This record gives sequence, C-alpha cells and structure tokens, in this order.
Amino acid sequence: MLRLFRPRAAETPAVAVAPEPPPPFRSWALSDLLKRKSSDRPWRVLDLGPAYNVNLMWFAARGASYTVEALFGTIAPCRTGGRLDTACMRALPDLLRFPEGTRFDVVLAWDLFDFLGAAGVAVVGERLRAVSHGKTLLHAAVAREGRVPPRPGYWEMVDERTIRHVPADGPLLNTVRFTDASLQRALGSFRVHKSYLLQNGLQEYLFEPT
Repeated sequence: MLRLFRPRAAETPAVAVAPEPPPPFRSWALSDLLKRKSSDRPWRVLDLGPAYNVNLMWFAARGASYTVEALFGTIAPCRTGGRLDTACMRALPDLLRFPEGTRFDVVLAWDLFDFLGAAGVAVVGERLRAVSHGKTLLHAAVAREGRVPPRPGYWEMVDERTIRHVPADGPLLNTVRFTDASLQRALGSFRVHKSYLLQNGLQEYLFEPT
C-alpha cells in the first residue's frame, strides 16, 4: 500500500512580544501640585524613586532642581525575609540626609508607601519633615486593592496633567491597605491636603506639613 505523507510546515520559533505599556492616566494630584510652583526661584524637587532620565529631563526643562533618593534600593539591607527592620532604617547614615538648610518644594513618593508599611512610612515622614517648609507638597499613591507586586513600579511624567505608571513584574503580594487616617498617623507631621481615587486601582494623595 502506498501512503502519502504531507510534509509538516516548518515551525516558526516563538518570539516573545513585549506587552504594551499601560496608557497614561490623568493625575489630578499632579495638576494641583504644579499650581503650587513658585515663579520667583527654581523649584526644588525630591524624587524618592529610582533615577529615570525622562523625569529628570521633564523637571529640568521647567527650571527645577531635581534630587533622587532611590529609597527602595537604599533600604534594601533592612529588608530580610519579607520584613522591614525600621531600627535598621533609622541607623542608615545617608537615609534622607541633606546639607543643613535644605528644603524641598515637592517630594514624589508615588507607590513607595505600600512597600514600607506604617512603621517604615513613619521613619520617612520624620526625615522628610526636616527638609520641608510650610508649603511643601508630598505626592504619593497607594494601592486600594491590598495587593502589590514585589517592588515599586515605573512612573513616567508625560505632561502637566498625565503620568504613566507601569507596575513591576512578579506575583502580587498582600499588603496592609492604607486609609487617609492611617497614612496621616504614620506620616506624623504631615496631613492630607487632597486625595483622589483613580480608576486604575490607585489612590493619589497630596500631603502638606502640619
């Protein structure tokens, strides 16, 4: 018996396609933050996230001085077994330490607080108060669903009203859900100036010193 076999089509190697980044979102907090900008001197911005050139260039183009702390990386020695040692945080010699007389107009914390817990946020609040003045604004965002990736995501300034937030890869972990009241207690000498519940699962905050 003669059997005919159809040759198999050559298999095309699978090519990994990077997922499309999420679209930018309308940041009401950013709009309000920029209204506070003083025109008679350079704006002083402290970013607690890692250094991203796009954000540096965005603020520099508007005449701002831009300082990066990269706090999540700075406190890496204080995270063991998924827990944050706040005594270790307090002992870090360079954690949010700046030259005498330094005062920032804006502090960008974005989605950092979810990874610090109340005790870690309290340490950050103490240090930030020392480099703030009466009109400083602290811009933060927290998860409203109580689950976050293993580390903070990527935040990119797009324009005066818009930010792109790209969450970090990795399994979602449970986190303590902050409320207005619990965040304010943790920050101590800051109070909620405004808050905005967003459709992307985040809540934005603007805090100001008490």
